[in-house]
Amino acid sequence: MDKTDFDLVQVCVDPRLQADGGRLGFAIKSLREQNACLNARIDAATGGAVIRAASEGDLDTALDFMERFHVDVEIGPLQVVYRISITNSIDLD
Repeated sequence: MDKTDFDLVQVCVDPRLQADGGRLGFAIKSLREQNACLNARIDAATGGAVIRAASEGDLDTALDFMERFHVDVEIGPLQVVYRISITNSIDLD
């Protein structure tokens, strides 16, 4: 998942059952094809997904889209993606 200027909020989604992992992957793939503004990826270590979007409304739309695939998931708390990071130090006189 590449970070873009549109990534302001994110939510973690984990399948409740291990059998739902395959359907979650298919739902994430379809979601990315339908909406180019969303960033979504499957975390190989946990089997869950991270969905990033520009607003909370976009995330709600993505989660509603996933419900159409009948994937039983646990939705984590909404998180703000930090966009500013210190990359260099400067010495001032």
